[in-house]
Amino acid sequence: MAQLIFTIKEHNMPKYRNTELSVRSPQIIIHNPDQADNPQAAPVIDFMRELVIEVAGERGKKQLSTSRVIYTADNINTEVPVLDPETDEVIEGETITYSKFYQYFYSIFAKVSTDQDAQDMAREQMIALANAAGMPHPGI
Repeated sequence: MAQLIFTIKEHNMPKYRNTELSVRSPQIIIHNPDQADNPQAAPVIDFMRELVIEVAGERGKKQLSTSRVIYTADNINTEVPVLDPETDEVIEGETITYSKFYQYFYSIFAKVSTDQDAQDMAREQMIALANAAGMPHPGI
């Protein structure tokens, strides 16, 4: 099963007794099962979460539970307000659906995969040319 892993910055929580608390997702995993193998399988997003605590300049982290989104016919069109990652404020009038999120990540995957395929093909062509010319090709 392919996984996409990346980090989301901290989401600040209200201050509690001069303690800075925030929750962040150090890792997000997108499970994209092959529905040809299992037609009942659905894409899943797991948000690993951790609590970040800062007291008097000391910073600690504690792993929290995982939040999971399972794509279903019932939630695929759920709208979520878009937040500004710098301010944590709602961007007025902007929303995203689970479906649109999946489309965006599919599009990013298609772009980087196509780019990687082109790089791999160019490398293979360079190796073939070097072989045909009887030239060594270390590092290609």
